[in-house]
Amino acid sequence: MKRITDAQILGEMGVNLIQKVVLKMGFTWHPSNQPVEAGIDGWVELRDDVTGEVKNCWIPVQSKAVSEITEAKGAPTYYCKPADLQYWLEGSTPVILVVSVPEDEIAYWVNVKDYFRDKDSKNDKTIRFDPIEDRLNESSAQQWKAIGNRHGAGTYFTPSPTPEKLMSNLIRVDRIGETIFTAETDCESGKDFREKLKEVEPYPPREWAYGNGKRVYSYHDLSNEPWSLVCNVTTVTTIDADAMASSTDPKLRSVFVQILNGCFNEITNSWRLRWDSEQECHYFKPHSRDIIRDFYYRSRKKKTQRAVVSKQMNKAEPTRVAYYRHNAFSHRFLRFDDSWFLMIEPTYVFTSDGVAPDPYRQEHLSGIKNLEKDAAVSGAIVMYTEMLKDRDSLLDDPYLFLGFGSIEWAECPVGIDDKAWTRIKSSVPEEPDDIDLSNFGAGLFDE
Repeated sequence: MKRITDAQILGEMGVNLIQKVVLKMGFTWHPSNQPVEAGIDGWVELRDDVTGEVKNCWIPVQSKAVSEITEAKGAPTYYCKPADLQYWLEGSTPVILVVSVPEDEIAYWVNVKDYFRDKDSKNDKTIRFDPIEDRLNESSAQQWKAIGNRHGAGTYFTPSPTPEKLMSNLIRVDRIGETIFTAETDCESGKDFREKLKEVEPYPPREWAYGNGKRVYSYHDLSNEPWSLVCNVTTVTTIDADAMASSTDPKLRSVFVQILNGCFNEITNSWRLRWDSEQECHYFKPHSRDIIRDFYYRSRKKKTQRAVVSKQMNKAEPTRVAYYRHNAFSHRFLRFDDSWFLMIEPTYVFTSDGVAPDPYRQEHLSGIKNLEKDAAVSGAIVMYTEMLKDRDSLLDDPYLFLGFGSIEWAECPVGIDDKAWTRIKSSVPEEPDDIDLSNFGAGLFDE
């Protein structure tokens, strides 16, 4: 008697599941339906779901239906037979492997050639799926189109018009002091004024600027000491700060930016930050008792902390410190229309002992910049924004002359599918052993 085995039925159910998902993607499925096939169950013809065009771009698909997927360390796994794997890796076209449990309508997929590109396929033939990223569903369409764009000669598929909300690195300036004092001085430059001011006040306030012909501008009353000792008090006048902020005079605007920078330096000084002239950025000082330092601040509703100075041990000598990493950032004040913004660019400073620059600081910085992704950068910007915000509390007095609001966001009509972009990258840099990001962003979004 002729028989149809359970395995054959299971295999057909796996192919039918693929067809169902492929049609939901907006593509067409063409099964081989051949009694003799070496390792391909069908082809997917990619279609531009925006224009409806088909462009003779095909991706071979191999289905492996199972009754249960093996898991190892929380990840679904599949062991490839040597002959199958050798066939899939040969040739010039990509091959998508789909491993499914048809009865549960669960399926995972990988581009076999991408998966084994940097692996030893002779000794390790096991595929470990990411249970979320590698799940086969309708959203996989963008990733498959990305594969088609890469392998189809001259083929381009229009990205789906998915709106996206983008976070900028601009923090709105919500509040400035009301009145700016100005007076004449005999000092020839800002440097000269600073030196003479230090003669009467070793640590004078920084909320001042020099410009527009031997004049000093400050949020402080220049008729009082120590200002009166280096300014002509008979020439003291006041200017409305809002009028100065909205001035179209480039010289007056430059003076206003100097005042804003002075105010911002007062704020960062209260955080115990140093200035790195090489990178032109602020960075966190070591703790007074130890080089390692955690910074405590209020994140939305409760107090939290962040490791802002950390140490990295030498790989060859685990008991010796290789270097210290300090959280840092550069800043600029920018005006758009009638509004002012603070632009923050997170970075790092590397020292050998908490103070002296590490001789390999450029290599360390380049390594961590290559490793970090958008989430790490945006997380740092969120932290600085939370630190700068005014607090409605009897215990937290806001800084008098400058206040900040929230991060600026933008609505983009067409977004980028980050998952598809990540999957088609030819190679992913391995994480260096000397970089630890385990505590990055801790507490940033605590409620």
